[in-house]
Amino acid sequence: MPKRPDISARLREPREMPVAAIPSILRHSLARGGGARQAPAGTAVKLAALFAPVALFAGTTGFAFSQQKLSPETLAAFDQFIERVEQSMSIRQEDGSVFLWLAEDQTRLDATEEGDFVIERLDDDAGLDGAMIHNWIGGMFVRGVAIDDVLTVFLDYDRYPDIYPGVVESRLLESDGNSNRLYQRLRRDDLVLDTWHEAGYRELDAGRAVTWSRSTEIREVRNAGESDEEILPDGEGGGYMWRIHVYWRLEQRQDGVFAECHSISMSRDIPFLLRWIVAPFVRRIPRQGLERSLEATRVEAQRVSQGFAAPGVN
Repeated sequence: MPKRPDISARLREPREMPVAAIPSILRHSLARGGGARQAPAGTAVKLAALFAPVALFAGTTGFAFSQQKLSPETLAAFDQFIERVEQSMSIRQEDGSVFLWLAEDQTRLDATEEGDFVIERLDDDAGLDGAMIHNWIGGMFVRGVAIDDVLTVFLDYDRYPDIYPGVVESRLLESDGNSNRLYQRLRRDDLVLDTWHEAGYRELDAGRAVTWSRSTEIREVRNAGESDEEILPDGEGGGYMWRIHVYWRLEQRQDGVFAECHSISMSRDIPFLLRWIVAPFVRRIPRQGLERSLEATRVEAQRVSQGFAAPGVN
């Protein structure tokens, strides 16, 4: 694994994670016996979204979860769910049907043309044992830009820390035409994740393009930036995020670009005794995170269109 530069200063910055896709889940672990314990007096609920093009996860409620390992069976079931979703995406792209999810409903298009974000939760019943899937889609209209401007934002991987809050480090490791391999370090409070992704893009025609980012490995980091930093094996730890895949569809219009982001992530399941308390937060937080990711992308695409460099870039 390539040696990372010293980023301890960034790790100590109070930054929030982006969306596009990291799962919503509580932060700490239930006592080993599996029962709930009383939260300390004054404990605040900390819930935040991670996306980014990359994700959605949430903070702590004063309860804790035991460590949980991602099983091969659960990962295989997730991969099968992804395969079905990507097959549906391919049909949408190739058979002449409606390309954009936004375009399936005129009210969605109207809302985005007025400057709003349209965000919905999609079917996420994959029958995974011990895991949750977070399947969300959101769209917007970015006025005054071209598809190339938006693609420039997505493909400038090394600048993600300047664009998306919560991305501490982002590096392009390998590139082969339209296919790339990435490393990213993500941070929210004391939770740090090292993530690896296969990413790329395809221009379908002069007015349409798609991008994708599929996580291949996600490792929880303990004591990040300290001398005793420990990087856990893939699939071990708290289970706050096991996998995150993000897909964008772009369509050019005369005065701008319709852009929609489809984020599918997997985290550990919620213990049964806490489900009735936690589930409403888990279902609500991804929407907020996805909205922040859309906004960051829109702002940066408009900067690119106007010829501005990113902060700190000459």
